[in-house]
Amino acid sequence: MKKHITVSLALLVAGITHAQTTRFETKGTPVIGVLRAYSTLSGKELIIEPSATNKLKLITMHIKATNALTKADAAKVIELELRKQADIVITPLDDKRVSVKLAKK
Repeated sequence: MKKHITVSLALLVAGITHAQTTRFETKGTPVIGVLRAYSTLSGKELIIEPSATNKLKLITMHIKATNALTKADAAKVIELELRKQADIVITPLDDKRVSVKLAKK
């Protein structure tokens, strides 16, 4: 499984950095793998509440943009998908860190 996460992250970052048309996809990637991609794209340190990654949720995304997608835009898409698919909320703490928690119900 870890190999899949690493490949997804490499493709995600490479697609965003070098493409005219940005396309990235994750299929059934564990939350922690998506969070690693988010950290790489955003440049933020993640302060993760343990319950946010203890869930057995898998994230699937199919993103295609006709213009090059910035890393910040891609990070925003990931934030939205984590919220929608796994009830995870990412909140800025300061310029370098974000909090990762389950949404309160």
